Amino acid sequence: VDRFAKRDDIVGVLVANGSQHPYGSRIYDPIYEKCAEYSLPLVIHTGSEGTGINGTPTPAGHPSYYAEHRQARPMGYMAHLASMVFEGLFERFPELQVVFVEGGYTWLPTYLWRLDADWKGLRHQTPWVRRAPSEYILEHCKFTSQPMELPSPQNKLMTIFEWAEAERTLMFASDYPHWDFDSPELSLPKMPPEMARNVFSETARTVFGLPAPVPAI
Repeated sequence: VDRFAKRDDIVGVLVANGSQHPYGSRIYDPIYEKCAEYSLPLVIHTGSEGTGINGTPTPAGHPSYYAEHRQARPMGYMAHLASMVFEGLFERFPELQVVFVEGGYTWLPTYLWRLDADWKGLRHQTPWVRRAPSEYILEHCKFTSQPMELPSPQNKLMTIFEWAEAERTLMFASDYPHWDFDSPELSLPKMPPEMARNVFSETARTVFGLPAPVPAI
């Protein structure tokens, strides 16, 4: 991080979803200290689950097919989120932003509800968690759209977007040129103007410190 953080083309610190320990663990604090020092978000991308010294990609072991493997991606993100909240990561690093890439989105609001419910019943175990888990996550975490789940009709997604406060937690990602890339015209429902502006542009500009758009002449 020290070697590359000062470059203009570096906007985040990238790590894999697969890991030996969930990312709320204090063993990663030296990385977060550098993120804070250089005002860079931590970016977690799916990958490395079940490889090398990392644990298995699912709680049930190793799947046989890639299609199975893909379904396990949100499991890793859920584990990292719970660890970050209950280990007090955002209390230790109150300015830290975390971006979760390519792990889906529609699971988020119901997971937030479950986290909040369990925190209320078990908060005596983690007294350093001063606020509801959903508050930390909505404030510190962003999620990318690709691969966006597509219900029928597509506008049903707007209920999920409202529950998950998409105007401040969702960033469009195409994953182009992969075969399963998402089109900005087809993969998301019609959103209110402010939400659409944030999802397609402004949230990413803020998180990654990107320059303001230059109007066309």
